Order: sequence, then structure tokens, then C-alpha cells
Amino acid sequence: MPSQVSVNNGLTLTAVQQSITAAGSTYAVTTGAVSSYGKFEFDGGYLQISMKAPSGDGAWPALWLLPGSGAGNSGDNFEIDMQEGGETGSGPTNDMMSYNLHNSSGDSFGNTVNTGTDLTAGYNTYGIDWVPGKSITYYLNGKVIGEITSAQTTIPDEPMEVIMSNEVANSNASSWHTTLDSSTPQSMAMQIADVQLYQAPGSGDTVLGANVTAGSTGTTGTTGTTGTTGTTGTTGSGTGTGTGTTTTTPAAPTVAITSAGGTVTNADPLISGTVDVADAGSTVKILDGKTQIGTAVVAANGAWSDEVTLTGQGANVITATDTNAGGTGVSNAVTYTLTSATTTTPPVTTPPVTTSSTTTSPTLTIADSALTVTGGGGKVGLGVSMTSPTSATDETLTITGLPRYETITDGHGDRFHGSSITLTEAQVDSGLTLTSNYRGHQHPVATLTLTASDTVGGATVKSASQSIVVTDPPPVSSSTTAKLALLNQFAAGGFDNDWKGAPSMANIAAQSASQDAFLTLPHHG
Repeated sequence: MPSQVSVNNGLTLTAVQQSITAAGSTYAVTTGAVSSYGKFEFDGGYLQISMKAPSGDGAWPALWLLPGSGAGNSGDNFEIDMQEGGETGSGPTNDMMSYNLHNSSGDSFGNTVNTGTDLTAGYNTYGIDWVPGKSITYYLNGKVIGEITSAQTTIPDEPMEVIMSNEVANSNASSWHTTLDSSTPQSMAMQIADVQLYQAPGSGDTVLGANVTAGSTGTTGTTGTTGTTGTTGTTGSGTGTGTGTTTTTPAAPTVAITSAGGTVTNADPLISGTVDVADAGSTVKILDGKTQIGTAVVAANGAWSDEVTLTGQGANVITATDTNAGGTGVSNAVTYTLTSATTTTPPVTTPPVTTSSTTTSPTLTIADSALTVTGGGGKVGLGVSMTSPTSATDETLTITGLPRYETITDGHGDRFHGSSITLTEAQVDSGLTLTSNYRGHQHPVATLTLTASDTVGGATVKSASQSIVVTDPPPVSSSTTAKLALLNQFAAGGFDNDWKGAPSMANIAAQSASQDAFLTLPHHG
């Protein structure tokens, strides 16, 4: 409702528990949402939104995109979810964040992640770097949290609107989200500080809409002085909030290795370096050639360090990378030449031990590779077990391809969802149950891919991947089933000596209950 949207030094969308009746239905909550449909739409670029999320059971803040008016008649064939809050997972609810891309086939790509940050305690910056037709990279406070590429699914390439909505979940979402209950606050506010869009010159990215006004200067990267809504644009397409601003593509981090390198006898040297202070809290990857050998979190002063293990004797060329919204920065290269340590004891040569892969790889067993589970809360046992060698440690099972409307529960009552989940062997051994909350009228089919892995002698080994095909029929209507039985009875009796009436009976099972009496009337063979 418009009454739940306010603008005062930012945008506030407020969800309030107050009953309202509209279109013949009664709702327990009145809340606010904002859409830029037809006003401001874009196709590609870096979009970031600063938001303080609401807290409370059922709170469901969402920042997302749908095809706009500029997409023509394509329909809502894509949905980009920058952020969804309130979903349950491996950490405190206020720390959980989901990102997704939904395509026209109903497939979902993305994940629910534990950010390690209470997203309701203050403002956080959510971002996407959308390269039309190629990839979408998701950011939280300048750090990459996920990426979806054209190798996984089709990436949108059409103008899309921005939607910001303060939603509240009811019991229909209870399998994967907190829901409105007696503890939910009477009022929950979703606060937006700003929305910014950056588009690189020459990228072909576009921005359009009724509130997009061409700039007066026309110079690349500078907006005009007559912008009305939004933030920035490119090549004079002003979308400023009054006076024009300069469009500046975020710069990639400046990364440096400060360690000297040289000849070493220690295979585990400490690598140190620096990154821009603005990128404090980001994660640096340390590479030996093309092999990643370590990571380090950037301190508040921009410094980072990590003890790594060199990949082998001789020259090891070390570099470091860091990524933010502007791209990936690569450091200078430093060479560590590893030589054998001087020793007076002759080295002891131990014959290599040949271990068969059949004894070191975990064994994954699937009872049934084709399962059917009824929508609307139906359950089915997955029938999965895994066995690891006695020398193994850190045994896990990874399941990918789980659709959004399905969840997996272990024997301890812990529930898991997302396109990729990892379970311990103990969780698998406790017994896994799949629950379907599909509420449509189709028969969607999902393929789950399962891979077992464990660590043997410090090395990770994996089983061959196996698949389970899961079909989710819609919830069964007992009324329709009864009518079908009556229709069969009526047909068996010869349609009351009127075979010409058979076509008109084709849809009788879907008629109202009053037709039951007609179907059960005496008739003649």
C-alpha cells in the first residue's frame, strides 16, 4: 500500500500487522514495495543498493529485477534476485542471505549463504555486476559471494526494472523461511539509503525509461544537470538526483606482495602484502603459478599475510589477486626458489605405496534413482548411504540441483535447501528425507547430482557422481479423484444409451460438486 512507503533522507518500506481486505481476500499484513517499471530500466552494468534489513520472524526483504516495459512482450522470463533475507540455513537467520537467477523453465541458480554479519544491525551494500548474456556476479559489501555464468544457464539480455519490497512470509514458506508468528514485531522497517548504477563506456549497456533524461554535456561518463531519478548513467544519459554527477566505474583493487622472495629451504614461507584500504575485509588469493596455495583477509590498514606451502622444488612464482566490484587486481610476481635443507643424515628412501582408488574413494549407494513426491508437503526417503575407508577424514556428501520448492531433512531434524548443499557422513547416516512444497499444476522434474568425498592422507578423493531424478506432481484433489471415478462408472454404463453425449462428458470431473448427483443417476447398459 502507498501508505507504507515513505521518502525522507532515504526510502523506508514498513510492514505493519494490520488486517486489510482487497480483491475478496483478507491479509494479515500491510506493507510497502517500490518498482521502477517504465520509469527506470537498464540492461547491464554494476547496480548496488545500500539497505538496512528488517528483523523478526517472517521478515522477507527483497531486492530484485524483472523484465521491464523495454523488454517488449517477453514476459517475466527471468528474475534476478540480488538479495533475499529471512531464509533459514547454516547460521543465525539475520546473517543469512540468498541470491538467485530464475529462468523461464522454472530452474533456479544461486545459493543461500551465511554472511557472518547481522544484516539487520546496520546498512550493508548489495551489488550485482551484470554482463548481459554472459554472467552475473553477486557482491556483499564489495566482496564476491557468488557468480552465475552462461555455462550454467542463459543470462538475461533485456532491459529490467528494479523492485524493492518488504515482504512477510506466511506458513506456505515454512520449509525454508521464517514465518509470521506471535513473536513477530508489530512493525518492521526496511530502510534504503541509496541506489547506484554504474555502466562502463563502450560496454553497450543501456538505460531507459520515462524518468531518464539526456544529459546536457554529452561527455563520456558525465551525467547531465536535469536528471530526475536514479543515480548515474553513461554518455550523457543523465539519471542523477538533481545536478549531474560523474559516472566512475569502480576501480579494481591495487594488490602488492611485499615479501622479498629468494632462495629458501622452508617449503612453508610467510607471504605478506598490501591492498587498498578501501578493500579492507576482502579476501586475497595467493597463487603459485596457476595453483591457489593460500588466502588472506585484508586488515583495516590494508595489510595481509598467510603462511603457504610451495608446490615443489625449484622456482615458485608467487602472485596474489583480490576482487571487488571494479574487477580483479593482480599483484607483482615474487619468486621463491625452494632447495633441500642441508642435513648430515642420509635421506631414507621409502618405496612408494600404491593404493587402489577403489579402496581410497568413498562408496556412494543410491537405493532408487527415480523418485516421485507429491507437492504441497509430500515426503519421500532419499535412500542414500555412503561408506568411507577407515583412514579417511572429513567425509561429506554434496547434492546439487535441488530446486527451490524442495528441501532435505536429516534424521536430526536439520533442514537444508539451495542449489548446492554439503552434508556430513553423520547427517547422511541419520537418514535423509526430501520434502516437496510444489503448489503448481505441472509435473516438474529435477535431477539431483550426488558426489561423496573424503580426505585420505591429506588428499581429497571423490566418488563417481550419481543422479536421482525427482518428479513433483501437484497436490492431489480428492474431489476431482472422486468425480473421475464416477465418470468412469457412468461411461461403463454406456452414457445412458446416448453415446453421442460422450464428448460433452470429457470435462465433467472438473465441474462443480452439484454434478455428482447427475453422475450417480441410474442409467442403462
